[in-house]
Amino acid sequence: MVCSTPRGQRHRAEWDDELARLATTLRAWREELATGGADGKVRDPRGNIAVCVADLEAVNQVMYHLATEAGLTVAELTKEGVKGDGDIHVGTMHRFKGLEYQRLAIVGARDGVIPRASVVQRYRDTDPRRLAREELKARSLLFVAATRARDTLRISWYGKPSPYVPK
Repeated sequence: MVCSTPRGQRHRAEWDDELARLATTLRAWREELATGGADGKVRDPRGNIAVCVADLEAVNQVMYHLATEAGLTVAELTKEGVKGDGDIHVGTMHRFKGLEYQRLAIVGARDGVIPRASVVQRYRDTDPRRLAREELKARSLLFVAATRARDTLRISWYGKPSPYVPK
């Protein structure tokens, strides 16, 4: 995604900063799991750490950044299950239903993404009941994603946070 406007460039830089902070957190989590962490139990980090995002475009961006910029191994969480053998699973909120990870990061949880600005604009004036359903669906999906973390949850955003992220 290349942004040519100054605002788009700023958002891109903020997203890149968020991804860099995520990579730092993921490295620390991997190290803690591999060396015993707070509980002293040494674990294989593979399949114990996950990153959750709102849409497939963000999955691709996160996977690319983590693999190329941060040197972390990643595997995509798809409809069919985990694709690849990377330590860190990355997928959309929809893919995390019914799963559990010891450590989970939700990234890009910002206003305009959760809920989607296009959905809000589409239904705000024409169909308030549909808007309410779509907002409830987005809030519920974020809640379900957040409950997939067993021990540690990290939620991040750039710009303004989603209205569904607790203050």
